[in-house]
Amino acid sequence: MDFQMDGKIYVKVEPRGETNPNDKRWDDGLVGRIKQILVWYDEDFISAFQTIYECTGKSLISKRHGESRGNFEMINPKKPLTWLSGYYGTFRVDPELFQTDEETEPWNFYKRISSLKFGNEEETYGPFGCVKGTPFLFRGTTEIVGFHGFINDGSSGYISALGVYFKTEAVGVIGQPANPEESVETIEEKKN
Repeated sequence: MDFQMDGKIYVKVEPRGETNPNDKRWDDGLVGRIKQILVWYDEDFISAFQTIYECTGKSLISKRHGESRGNFEMINPKKPLTWLSGYYGTFRVDPELFQTDEETEPWNFYKRISSLKFGNEEETYGPFGCVKGTPFLFRGTTEIVGFHGFINDGSSGYISALGVYFKTEAVGVIGQPANPEESVETIEEKKN
C-alpha cells in the first residue's frame, strides 16, 4: 500500500510473523525519523516494543506495544535505519508439562516474534531475544519511518507480528496526477 505525505511517497510493508486469535492490530503510522527504539525481551521472545520519532522538529513517543518485562535495551541510531530482521514462530507454553501438539490443543501454543535486529549500512543493533524460528528481513535503500503489527492481548502481551513503513525516492504514483485537482486528461493535454 502506498501513502503520500508532504509531497513524498511511502510504502507500508505488511507484517511478518504469525497471529493468534485474540491478537490486536497496532499502527504507529507514518511518523518520521526514528530517534530511539525501546525493546523488552527475554530468552524466548520480544515482549514489548516502543519507538521515539522525530516529527516536524519534535520528539514523539509511540504507545508501548506489549508488556514491559524482561531485559530492556534502548537503541539510539546515529543514522536512519534501513533494515530490520528477526525470527518468528509458534512455541509451546511448557514442553515438559504439556506433551501435546498444536492441532489437538492449540491453547498450549502461542505465536510470537522471538528476535529482532536493526541496522543501516554502518550500524547493527541486536539481536534481541532468541534467534530461533522462521527468519524475516525488511531491507530498503531509504529509511524506515514507522512500525505496525500485532500484539497478543492476553495476560502475557507480546509482539506476534511486525511490519514497517519505508520512505521512497518517488515523487508521484503512476496513474495518479501530482495535483489531485488535475485529471489525467489535463496532464496529457499539457504534454501536447
